[in-house]
Amino acid sequence: MLRKRIGMALILPFLATFTVSGCTTQVPYPIPHKLSTQKKMQAAQHWEMLARDVAEQVRFALNNIHRINHKPIYVKSYNSTPFHEVFHGLLISHLVQKGLAVSCNDQDAIVMEYQARIVAHSERFVRHPPIKYTVLGGGLNVARRVMEWSSIDLMNLGFATGLAIDGYRNLSTGDLSNKEVIISTGLTYHDRYLMHQSDIYYINEPDGWHYDETIDEKQKAEKTDKQAKTYNVVN
Repeated sequence: MLRKRIGMALILPFLATFTVSGCTTQVPYPIPHKLSTQKKMQAAQHWEMLARDVAEQVRFALNNIHRINHKPIYVKSYNSTPFHEVFHGLLISHLVQKGLAVSCNDQDAIVMEYQARIVAHSERFVRHPPIKYTVLGGGLNVARRVMEWSSIDLMNLGFATGLAIDGYRNLSTGDLSNKEVIISTGLTYHDRYLMHQSDIYYINEPDGWHYDETIDEKQKAEKTDKQAKTYNVVN
């Protein structure tokens, strides 16, 4: 009993110091978001799948607006990047397959617009703190000790299992792509949105020019600069 009282006397000042220091923090402590997933766009078939989904969303939106659902749809194209050229044709194909009228001009038509924007990040990694399941393994053994079920072998087993799981989580996540593309599609009629959606995907680092023509121009300029040679004329 005396040992327990001495132990508590030593621990309480430490806990008080920790609590006070936590209360005096001046800025919020950053915490990670909950685990989520995001698809990666790296093939023309992925563009086709997106076009199919957008066409279905358009059909659904127009079915709920009876006064203009007979109007034709004009698919507006922005620039000549590979994505915009291919996606333009894919959209028209899927809209027609859905039984929707598609016009070659925007006269008294519902306008379908789309655009892609690249978001570039600095180098990022997915790394989980290697303590979640490790601590969990230790915690399970603490509970077992309280219930007088554990032994030193069980404690070692729980700790080792936690380490193994955390190690696997770190190895399985790998590196993240540094670039994402945000593809927005909208349906308008007389300056009013009838439908609008945005989809976000990871993309491979070299594929940015598929969506943004300025990236292709920069890459060509950099390539030209590297190939250029300088000659000095001497007597």
